[in-house]
Amino acid sequence: MGKFSRLIIASSTPQLLGFDIANRPFYRELLKGKEIVLSDLIQSQFDSTSIVIFARGIFNDIGKLEGIVLATIDPEKLWA
Repeated sequence: MGKFSRLIIASSTPQLLGFDIANRPFYRELLKGKEIVLSDLIQSQFDSTSIVIFARGIFNDIGKLEGIVLATIDPEKLWA
């Protein structure tokens, strides 16, 4: 994935469009070929809340990462 492929291009939170995920550990794991990543509890770079990220890589026929689908989970809402 190139430089611009690290950017969020679709989101239910419009403020995240264009956000760069390259420095996130889940992104690096997907680049290494891991299909599914569940992050540790991390601080959101968007609003500083605590979140967990579930990410799934989309790979082409030769194993190159072509895209990522991810969801942020607010642990506080799991108990509500």
